[in-house]
Order: sequence, then C-alpha cells, then structure tokens
Amino acid sequence: MDPTDRTNAKTIASKRSLWIVTIHSFVVIPFIIACVGLIVFIFFRLLTTEEQTIYDYLNDVKTGSSHRSWQAAFELSKHLLYPKDAEVHSKRFVNEMIGTFVHFGNKDKRIRQYLALAMGRTDEKQFVEPLLDAMAGEEGDTLVAIIQALGLLKDEKSGPHLYNYLDNPNSKVRLSAVIALGNIGDPASAEALKRALRDSEVNVVWDASVALAKIGRRDGKSVLLRLLDRSYLSKFTEIDADEQSKILITAIKAATLISDTDFIAAIRGLSKNDHNTEVRAAAMKALAQKAN
Repeated sequence: MDPTDRTNAKTIASKRSLWIVTIHSFVVIPFIIACVGLIVFIFFRLLTTEEQTIYDYLNDVKTGSSHRSWQAAFELSKHLLYPKDAEVHSKRFVNEMIGTFVHFGNKDKRIRQYLALAMGRTDEKQFVEPLLDAMAGEEGDTLVAIIQALGLLKDEKSGPHLYNYLDNPNSKVRLSAVIALGNIGDPASAEALKRALRDSEVNVVWDASVALAKIGRRDGKSVLLRLLDRSYLSKFTEIDADEQSKILITAIKAATLISDTDFIAAIRGLSKNDHNTEVRAAAMKALAQKAN
C-alpha cells in the first residue's frame, strides 16, 4: 500500500473513532442516564403513591372542581365494581355517601348518576331508601342510573316502586326497570313483567322474557326461543355477531332456569352448530347442568 494511502486510512480511522466517541459521549451515554433516571423515578413514584381510599374519592367529589368532582364520582363507582373493602358497610361511609348523594340532587347530574351506581355496587341495603326517595324527582340518564342501582341491590321492597316505570315514555327507563326487576327476582313482579312483553321496544320485550325466566315463569317462552336462534337475531342489522353471541349466552342462561324440552332442543342445537366457541361452551354447560 502506498504510504499516502496508509496515512489517509489512519486519518479516516482516527476520524471514525473520534466520531464514535463523540456519539457515545453526547448521545448514547446521556440517553442511558436519562432512561435510568426515568426508571428510578417511576420506581420511587410507585413506592410512595398510595391508593386512594373510598373517603379520598368522596372528599374529591365534595371539594373538587366541577371536572374533578364528577371524575372522582366516576372513579368511586369504578372502584366499587368489585368491592373488597368492608368499610363500605360502615356507618361513616353510608352516612357520608347518602349525604353527598342528596347534596348533589339539584346540581351536576353526572355526579348524581355515578354516586347512584356506586351505592348500588356496595350491596349495602341502607342505600335502598335514599335511592327510592330520589326516583320521583329524576328523569333520563339519572333515573336510569338510580333504577340500575336498585337492581344491583336486589331488595324486594324496590319492586313495586319500579312497576310504574314500565310505562315510562323513555324506552331506556323501561328497559332498566325490566332488568332491575329481573335482578331482584321477586315472583310478585310477574304480572308487571308480563305487561312488558307487549312493549313497543324489542329490547324491553327480550329482557322481560329473561326477567320472567329468572323468577321461574315461562310466559316469555316464545320470545326466549327466538333469542336462542341466531338466524332470528341476524335480522337486526344493528346487532353485530359479537352482540348476537352475548344475547345467545344470556338467553341460554335464562332458559336453563326453566324445565322445558323446547329449550333443551334449542340449546342442544347451539352446542353443536353455533360458530362461536363461547356460545357452544355456554350451551354445553347448560346441558350438563340440566342433566344433573
């Protein structure tokens, strides 16, 4: 190799090494340091951050800004989806919850809705009376939330208060009342639910048949048999395949509560022929239960 070429090669190699050192010094090393710092920050943040308690949420609802208040009410209702805290049955929490719910009666409706749902998710029967008291002055989504909460609490004394809402002009209110009565499961609601089978809204009719099955009534048999037929559900273009499957599974569970050979035949057909594995599994489970 020519001496000049060797010199040029050394110069290029030297420049390349300098460039690599520069990259490491000004890019790679600072980047690594920044990443390590971020990891350390997150680690200590996780160590020092305490999970909010139900009282923290309630305090934010009462004292926070308008945005923060309804957000805290939403977080509380979500927190109580799977309540593990026995404190929800304490006198302090019950009183604070009721007081906050009443306080927002004529204020932010979103807060009122989330607080109602939060009460329903506690399984605390002391919330039934304040929810019943609130029904008369509410409408729309807030009324729906209160009815849903009563359904979750499953107290039979709520039933008669819900019957009148089966004739409400708002179909969402009628639907929520039917579902709530089904959850409560009081046989005394049979006549009211039979009336709902004649509703103009198909969703109300469907859920009325399910609710009747839950109290051991076969008055909604013809409706329930249709709900066990995917080809029938396919006629409703607004219902996609996944939603059809959910309806089928709900119908299977409801039909299992009644001894009827027509139901057994329909469920057996789903266990063999439906394309959805979850539907087939639900059908096979139902058949196994009936066999026992």
